[in-house]
Amino acid sequence: MRTKVTISPITWVLVISAIVIAGYSYWFYSNFDKVIEEKDLGPIKEVKANPFFAAEKFLAEVGKSASTHKNFSILDQQLESTDTVIIESSRVGLSESKRNSINDWIEAGGHLIVLAMEIYDDEKGTSRDILLDELGIRLYENYNYSWDNEDGDNLATFVFEDTDVETSVDFSLDFYLQDNSGDATFVGGNEYSDLFAQYQQGDGMISVVTDMNIWKNWYIDDRDHAMFLYQLVGGGENVIFLYNTIQPSLLSLMFERIPMIVISFLAIIGVFLFSYSWRKGPPKSDLIISQREIMQHIEAAGEFSFRNDNGRRLLKALTQTLEVRLRKSIHNYSKLEPKDQITKLYHLTGINRNELEILWHDSDLNQDNFVKKLILIQRIRKLL
Repeated sequence: MRTKVTISPITWVLVISAIVIAGYSYWFYSNFDKVIEEKDLGPIKEVKANPFFAAEKFLAEVGKSASTHKNFSILDQQLESTDTVIIESSRVGLSESKRNSINDWIEAGGHLIVLAMEIYDDEKGTSRDILLDELGIRLYENYNYSWDNEDGDNLATFVFEDTDVETSVDFSLDFYLQDNSGDATFVGGNEYSDLFAQYQQGDGMISVVTDMNIWKNWYIDDRDHAMFLYQLVGGGENVIFLYNTIQPSLLSLMFERIPMIVISFLAIIGVFLFSYSWRKGPPKSDLIISQREIMQHIEAAGEFSFRNDNGRRLLKALTQTLEVRLRKSIHNYSKLEPKDQITKLYHLTGINRNELEILWHDSDLNQDNFVKKLILIQRIRKLL
């Protein structure tokens, strides 16, 4: 008995698909060539963070050691006389001790290359950059010219020793230098402006430029910028770039100047207190408006009457007035003995008997007794 073999439709689909894919793959690899395509992914992280990254790599290729720093603390280390330091940042906040260290290093043979950044103020006689002011080099703005160097007509050209090759540099023409001291060993630029100057200091040298963008990643491959950097470095073995340096914090500057701050603060307080110590205008009146009680008025009036010999007469009149009121308030008051009158008056007013007896003593009348009797009579009149 024969067994009949059947192939399902899905199996035929899989087989045919495999044959088609295999045929297409064979045809593709037989007729197409592999081509390597380079794609610019932009600058790497190190290039973005360091504008002198390309300059570092170039100097490494020509046998130099180069590094970049963002803090002037590198100057506190022992620099070699064969080192070259390139400072792009402002030196206004540089301390005197660091300036002295730099000068000592230059005197010993170091080479300092700086960017002139601070415009010279003719009225104040300073640019605030003490390093450049001591050299006598000044930076000014070019107000009268607007050049375009695309054709190379205004390039700065230099010919260094031991070579006859001319070096062309595309400096920015927004600024120019002026050697006011006349001590520069070399001054160069284009036919309109001086853009580069050098000064001998001891066994070392200071170079001043108006533009350091020529050595940054985007422009170092233009013109002869890389060659210009190599020629300036010369025989130096180690190159240090300083850029975007961190200036002293406000807090550190305050601590450095704390004595002056304290003195100024005390002076302000002293002036303030002194100005308020002056009497201005008429003196203020010290009148105190107060109200006195009725008893105080009675006491004062009684003292006045007693001193003017009206004491007995006033006391007699008040006593008679009081007796009239007592006769109306107490039955047969006038026929009672003084002792009984005091008892009745005690029950009626609640005033102590010893106090009431003062009314019946006239022999020892003085100012104090007179005043006490007046006050007592007034109290009795209020209670009746």
